[in-house]
Amino acid sequence: MKTTMQKSNEQGLFIDVLAEMICQYLDAKQELQQRADYWLKLFKSVGIEAKIVA
Repeated sequence: MKTTMQKSNEQGLFIDVLAEMICQYLDAKQELQQRADYWLKLFKSVGIEAKIVA
């Protein structure tokens, strides 16, 4: 029974860590998009046409 409980705890920890990594990735991706939008607006306001390739 102890082995089952330990395995369950390890699986729960793995899922928690994985979920945290996914959230951090999505947050970073959103932040990068916001920065890209800011720079595109800035360039456009000074008459520079830019395209971000990623």
